[in-house]
Amino acid sequence: MEIRNVEEQLKKVLEGKTEADRNLDRFNLSGRDLSELDLSEVSAEGANFNSTRLNGSDLFAAKLTGASFRGANLTGADLSNIDAMGADFTEANLTGASLKEAFLAGANFTRAKLEKTNLKNAVLEDAEFEGADLTKANLTGIEILGHELDDAENLPLSWLGLLMHPILKARRQKRRDQNPPQ
Repeated sequence: MEIRNVEEQLKKVLEGKTEADRNLDRFNLSGRDLSELDLSEVSAEGANFNSTRLNGSDLFAAKLTGASFRGANLTGADLSNIDAMGADFTEANLTGASLKEAFLAGANFTRAKLEKTNLKNAVLEDAEFEGADLTKANLTGIEILGHELDDAENLPLSWLGLLMHPILKARRQKRRDQNPPQ
């Protein structure tokens, strides 16, 4: 996509006039400074945010399925209620970010910094956290079935008592029913 078209679409997203204007699906936004922006409810499925600065940005309820955030700075960002199934957060900095009630099934957090990150009630089924730093992360009510936390550093002791949350289990089943495999 041409730089001009990317800039035009970003302007439309920020103005947010219609749902179509809030679409960044498959856009290459790597290396940009998008700090402190309101990107709530944007659709950016398959988008490239590698090495992008999104610190303090609002991505509440964004559709980020398959998006890549490798090496991105998401410090203090609001990613609550996002759908980021299969997203790649390898080596991303999510310190102090909110991923509350996020759908992160199959997401990759390898070597990501998740210090003081709020993951309350997040769905982490089949997510990968190899070498991730979860120091003081809030993992209350997360869905843990099938994900990997091998070699995660500084895992809170509260992790040990967590089991699959029944509300999240029902939510996952509802998503599967709404999006059956093709």
